[in-house]
Amino acid sequence: FLFLGAVFILLGTTSMVWHANRSLDSSWPWWVFGITTGILLLVGLTLLEKYKEPLRQYSKRLSEWEA
Repeated sequence: FLFLGAVFILLGTTSMVWHANRSLDSSWPWWVFGITTGILLLVGLTLLEKYKEPLRQYSKRLSEWEA
Protein backbone atom coordinates (compact mmCIF):
# COMPACT_ATOMS: atom_id res chain seq x y z
CA PHE A 1 0.00 0.00 0.00
CA LEU A 2 2.92 2.32 0.65
CA PHE A 3 4.24 1.89 -2.89
CA LEU A 4 0.79 2.35 -4.40
CA GLY A 5 0.20 5.50 -2.31
CA ALA A 6 3.54 6.97 -3.38
CA VAL A 7 2.72 6.28 -7.04
CA PHE A 8 -0.68 7.97 -6.73
CA ILE A 9 0.85 11.02 -5.00
CA LEU A 10 3.42 11.30 -7.77
CA LEU A 11 0.72 10.87 -10.43
CA GLY A 12 -1.52 13.49 -8.80
CA THR A 13 1.30 16.00 -8.39
CA THR A 14 2.47 15.45 -11.95
CA SER A 15 -1.04 15.96 -13.30
CA MET A 16 -1.37 19.21 -11.32
CA VAL A 17 1.93 20.46 -12.74
CA TRP A 18 0.81 19.45 -16.24
CA HIS A 19 -2.49 21.31 -15.75
CA ALA A 20 -0.63 24.42 -14.52
CA ASN A 21 1.67 24.19 -17.52
CA ARG A 22 -1.28 24.04 -19.92
CA SER A 23 -3.24 26.74 -18.08
CA LEU A 24 -0.37 29.25 -17.87
CA ASP A 25 1.11 28.28 -21.26
CA SER A 26 4.55 28.35 -19.72
CA SER A 27 7.26 25.84 -18.83
CA TRP A 28 8.24 27.26 -15.43
CA PRO A 29 5.94 24.90 -13.44
CA TRP A 30 7.99 21.95 -14.74
CA TRP A 31 11.23 23.68 -13.75
CA VAL A 32 9.93 24.39 -10.24
CA PHE A 33 8.60 20.84 -9.90
CA GLY A 34 11.87 19.29 -11.09
CA ILE A 35 14.15 21.43 -8.96
CA THR A 36 11.98 21.03 -5.85
CA THR A 37 11.74 17.27 -6.33
CA GLY A 38 15.51 17.03 -6.74
CA ILE A 39 16.19 19.06 -3.62
CA LEU A 40 13.71 17.00 -1.58
CA LEU A 41 15.30 13.76 -2.79
CA LEU A 42 18.78 15.00 -1.87
CA VAL A 43 17.62 16.09 1.59
CA GLY A 44 15.77 12.80 2.14
CA LEU A 45 18.72 10.67 1.10
CA THR A 46 21.08 12.76 3.23
CA LEU A 47 18.84 12.35 6.28
CA LEU A 48 18.54 8.63 5.59
CA GLU A 49 22.33 8.32 5.49
CA LYS A 50 22.76 10.48 8.60
CA TYR A 51 20.31 8.46 10.71
CA LYS A 52 21.07 5.03 9.23
CA GLU A 53 22.07 3.34 12.50
CA PRO A 54 19.13 4.59 14.62
CA LEU A 55 16.77 3.57 11.81
CA ARG A 56 18.29 0.08 11.73
CA GLN A 57 17.86 -0.26 15.49
CA TYR A 58 14.26 0.94 15.23
CA SER A 59 13.60 -1.50 12.37
CA LYS A 60 15.09 -4.36 14.38
CA ARG A 61 12.94 -3.44 17.37
CA LEU A 62 9.84 -3.37 15.17
CA SER A 63 10.65 -6.74 13.60
CA GLU A 64 10.80 -8.33 17.06
CA TRP A 65 7.47 -6.85 18.11
CA GLU A 66 4.49 -9.16 18.27
CA ALA A 67 0.96 -7.79 18.20
